[in-house]
Amino acid sequence: MEIIDQLEVFEKTIDEASQAFGGEAAVRLFTVYREVLLYLLETNRLEITDDFEQFWDYVKNYTPGALYRVARYHRKKHGQPVLGYGQPVFHIKEDTLND
Repeated sequence: MEIIDQLEVFEKTIDEASQAFGGEAAVRLFTVYREVLLYLLETNRLEITDDFEQFWDYVKNYTPGALYRVARYHRKKHGQPVLGYGQPVFHIKEDTLND
């Protein structure tokens, strides 16, 4: 699957989960993933036609806290509301899973 296709899946998942009872955690997770993906595309670390596994190869090396910081940075840079997730998993100080 190409990244462009997976980006559409992220959007649909966020939309559906936001309407489902108890879907808040999925909305938070996929919003972070979407923002990180958009950041990687914008910084030319990935191409829209790349295989989506390249995104997972990137993501699996970083803590949720590190990905959250990238997502917040990307949104702030584009004038969007900054994510304000208070869950402890998003506030892990280490950057990689090896830290």
